[in-house]
Amino acid sequence: MEILFIIIQRSLLQKKLSKSELQIYGLILTLIYYKEQVDVIVIDRFENDLHPNLQQKIIDIIEMVEDNYEKKYQFFIVTNSPFILNSVKNNNIFCLERQENKVICKTGDELYSTYGQSVDRILKDIMGLKTTRNIAIENKINELRKMIDENEYNSEEFKIKFNNLKEILGNSDEDIFLMEIDIKSKEKK
Repeated sequence: MEILFIIIQRSLLQKKLSKSELQIYGLILTLIYYKEQVDVIVIDRFENDLHPNLQQKIIDIIEMVEDNYEKKYQFFIVTNSPFILNSVKNNNIFCLERQENKVICKTGDELYSTYGQSVDRILKDIMGLKTTRNIAIENKINELRKMIDENEYNSEEFKIKFNNLKEILGNSDEDIFLMEIDIKSKEKK
């Protein structure tokens, strides 16, 4: 009950709980209160108002409460959070997808492994997100990559667009770095 104690202790110091802390506190109290009365618990998109730090810890919190009792729950957690998905092993994941007029259920065996994966990979590989970047920026990156592929990296248009993007993203951005390497590689050839 270490997390419950920390939340209570912090709330006493602050004199009030944040919305996220209230949610976690409420979940813990609900789990404890209903522990002996129910066999199945459904948690529906609990993470909507939680900070990503707390989303990453929610499975650990549930398991901590679970470990303190002999009777075990059957949990169903409905989520859109990649932070929660990367905390759950594949054999415990069921992914519902709408295909035409029906809903298909994929199990962990039919999905990429989410456990321990980066949020970026989960968003792209499992949730089908095309990019985690701002779409306008992604389009600019793709346009510049195409210009590099077509050997237009010495053009004035490319230089202006590339420098504008560098100004926005900074020199340490991965895509900026990779484009610079591509240009250097092409120049050596």
